[in-house]
Amino acid sequence: MNEVALRGLDPTSGSQAKHDLLTYFEQLKASPNGWLLCADTFVRNVYRDQYVQFFLIQVIEHHIRNRHVASEETEKMKLRQMMLTWIENQATSKVKEKGVIIRKVAQLFALLLLTDYPQQWPTFFADLFHRLHLGVACIEVYLRILLAIDDEITERDVLHTPEEMARNVLIRDTMRQQCVPQLVDSLLQILEMTEQRNDELACLCLDVVGKYVAWIDINLVVNDKVIGMLLRYLGVENLRESATDCLHEIISKGMDPVSKTKLIESVIKLLEDSNILPPAEDEDIDFVAKLANFINGVGMALVSSWNKLVKAHDPTAGQTLDALQSKLPLLFRFLGDEDDDVSQSVFRFAHSYVSTLKSHAEVAEDNYHQFVALLSIVIKKLRYDELYNFEQEGEDEVMFLSYRKQLKGLFDSLVQLNPHYCLMTVQDLASKVFSNIHHYPFCDVEVALRLVYLLGETIPNPHFGVDSKFPEMKELVATVVTSHVSHHSHPEVSQLYFETLVRYEKFFSHEPQHLAVGLASFLDHRGLRNSNNHVRSRCAYLFARFVKQLRTQLHLVAHDALKRIQDLLVLSPENGCISDFVSVDDQMFLYEAAAVLIISTGAPQDKQLLMMKSLMSPVLEKFESSLAKLTATECDTTQQQLAEFIHNLIALGSRTSKAFNSHQTMQQCGCTECFQEALSVFLKVLNVAVHRELLQSAVTQFLHRMIVCLGEDLLPYIPIAVSHLLKDCSQRDLQEFIPLINQLIVKFKSKIQPFVTEIFMPLVHGIFVFLNSEVDELDHTAQKDCQLLHKGYFTFLSALIANGFSQVIADQVPENVHQVLSTLVQGAVDFPDPSTQKTCFACLRRLVDVWGDGQVVVGFDTFIYKSVVPSCFLAPLKAEFDLRDGQTVIALGESGQTMKEILSKRGPECIHFLQTEYLPSLHLAPDTAQDYLQHLQHCDQKTFKSFLKTFFMQLKHQL
Repeated sequence: MNEVALRGLDPTSGSQAKHDLLTYFEQLKASPNGWLLCADTFVRNVYRDQYVQFFLIQVIEHHIRNRHVASEETEKMKLRQMMLTWIENQATSKVKEKGVIIRKVAQLFALLLLTDYPQQWPTFFADLFHRLHLGVACIEVYLRILLAIDDEITERDVLHTPEEMARNVLIRDTMRQQCVPQLVDSLLQILEMTEQRNDELACLCLDVVGKYVAWIDINLVVNDKVIGMLLRYLGVENLRESATDCLHEIISKGMDPVSKTKLIESVIKLLEDSNILPPAEDEDIDFVAKLANFINGVGMALVSSWNKLVKAHDPTAGQTLDALQSKLPLLFRFLGDEDDDVSQSVFRFAHSYVSTLKSHAEVAEDNYHQFVALLSIVIKKLRYDELYNFEQEGEDEVMFLSYRKQLKGLFDSLVQLNPHYCLMTVQDLASKVFSNIHHYPFCDVEVALRLVYLLGETIPNPHFGVDSKFPEMKELVATVVTSHVSHHSHPEVSQLYFETLVRYEKFFSHEPQHLAVGLASFLDHRGLRNSNNHVRSRCAYLFARFVKQLRTQLHLVAHDALKRIQDLLVLSPENGCISDFVSVDDQMFLYEAAAVLIISTGAPQDKQLLMMKSLMSPVLEKFESSLAKLTATECDTTQQQLAEFIHNLIALGSRTSKAFNSHQTMQQCGCTECFQEALSVFLKVLNVAVHRELLQSAVTQFLHRMIVCLGEDLLPYIPIAVSHLLKDCSQRDLQEFIPLINQLIVKFKSKIQPFVTEIFMPLVHGIFVFLNSEVDELDHTAQKDCQLLHKGYFTFLSALIANGFSQVIADQVPENVHQVLSTLVQGAVDFPDPSTQKTCFACLRRLVDVWGDGQVVVGFDTFIYKSVVPSCFLAPLKAEFDLRDGQTVIALGESGQTMKEILSKRGPECIHFLQTEYLPSLHLAPDTAQDYLQHLQHCDQKTFKSFLKTFFMQLKHQL
């Protein structure tokens, strides 16, 4: 061996040493005798260093995977003998081999089995059996080999080719015929030999038994000897967990439902007679978790067996149902265990059982008491642990939240099964707890409120109308609103209370007498003035949702609510923030809520306008003064703070406009003047040179909102706004501008077409200045930005063409028209995103529809044949055009529609061109070309799309 190269295995070696090692490794793999050198070195145990041994094994593994099948028989025999010699050497070695090396060697044996057994190495297992007498070290290797073999030949969540699956079936079948009985005997002998002397080896052997049970004769394992041995092990502390896992594998083995039921019943009886089930309260928790997992498997197996028997109308189904029902006390014991890991282990059993009850009403009726017991356990387990740390959530807290989320799924299933009983149970609990919250620990109060909240996801709407199927919901929510639970001191309860109010906002529509109480809780120390920052912040968001959902019911309380939040709307820019008490985002929600309250007062339009101006005037005043300070100062820090503050002020204006909708428009509320004024003020920021990107981004968002709210009143402001936004703009500015111009096109259509015609080519040229600039291949961010801009360009063209603006393109000079059309073809063929390719094909198809006769744009008919038709073939023929991908197939369908449109517009001329010029240029066989033409002319779009997928897959294979 090259000692110098092997130095690169030292973790502290330098880059050159590692490079030399990699070179040597590749040389050994490429050399015909490299594997032999490594195998001989490894077997003779020349090196004790683990890294060197692993290096040698990797070379041998490469040989087995890539060359062994084609090797001479003498070489194969030499490798087999060397591997067997290595096993023998373990018996005499004074140093126990490391586990990672043993497992890797075991994998080598498994790989040899795949290539040589049974034809070329029929004595594979006999050769292993003959070496078991050599001692414990050889036994461990043997067991590891069996585990590695099972990993290779059983399809446990591993994808295999049909050939590999056939090979694995042959190996398993041959093993069953030739050696499985001897293999099982060897395992039993190992267990008898090691159960009192080597717990670790005995556990490993049990693991092997459990793995092989899945595909060997069950009678080899399920007999008095084996079951008796496993029961005995269940009383041995170091063996019982492995024995339980083994029993789990046994009862999970595939077999007919009747036999499975009998097997489970016999095993469970033995465990109960041995006082193993149910476990004692003080039993070791790890063992209890193993037993829970075992019972989970029992329950799943019985549910599956019962469903099969019912489906087959088997008269013995009742016996399996009885067996299932008799296991419910064990399910309840483990589900209700204090340890959440134990409880979680039987979730699948619990879910399966509830699903069974949901599918069979007669079974559910007979199991009413079990349903009640299960619901009681779920409610108990939903409670927070007293040690839960809300201030600093760690791993334990995260695990509990995950557990609770799964438990919530079980609760949902129970509610779906019997909603009325669940409602009654939650109502009783809530009434009891909420009537005297100070006498109950926090966890009881929280879980009672949590259950009320969770019902909102499961009980079908509506909850509170006169025709509701669940009138109890009205009483339940009224209990929450009228109780003192909102005054609870724990932040978790406080926040959950407000979440519950918003979830059940329809309650206040049907019971408006409670609205003032609910609204008041938002406005005082319980909500927006809560001492807890997190609760206060969440409450700001929930308050905005609450008033938006109930805007039509707020006219009696809106004025009072507005007065009570005035101090939270105060702006203070001295420290660069909007407010000291609430965050920027929180105040955004508060301004939105304030605007909703204004238009919910029901006041005349002039009054609403005054109130809205009163809300917006401080914003505009702060904007003006801050803008003046920004242009006057040269301090970078101050500029940054002022720019961020101005950005936030504009964002407040945007958020305030969200109060208007299609039912209460800005014009109907008489507030247009207020936001026109705000727009004229905010546009001044476009003249500011510093922090331009940040400030223009805010203005762009405000313009988006004004397109929705102001309507045509916005049009006079568009030219000046756009001229500033496009002046000396950056690539990021253009990316943000394109959605804005698209929105203008969709909203105003013909009213804005002259303006779009005017800015069209300057915008296109501006985009391609950036697209044509060089980008560093290593600058992935710049490359992504460039691709996003390119994609935005195509969405811009799509917005134009889809909204009847194709004349905007046609009105350009011919050179520019051709440039734009060429970019569409390029995007359809070369853009590395199938959704964008679809967009480009859709644009081309629509242009063919409006220009296809050649009258609107001179030369477009020539362009169709020179560029559009070829694009419909070149794109699908590209290697990157993956016809197995769903989005790509959609793009293919759009290209097919484009060809259909060309045929519709150009008729026989199109067929003649394809038949005499284009298809022959692809060197298609005449039959293939004719087949394409027939489908193009006579198939509907769906059939043609299906044909295209097959057509291009075959064509790509031929080319």
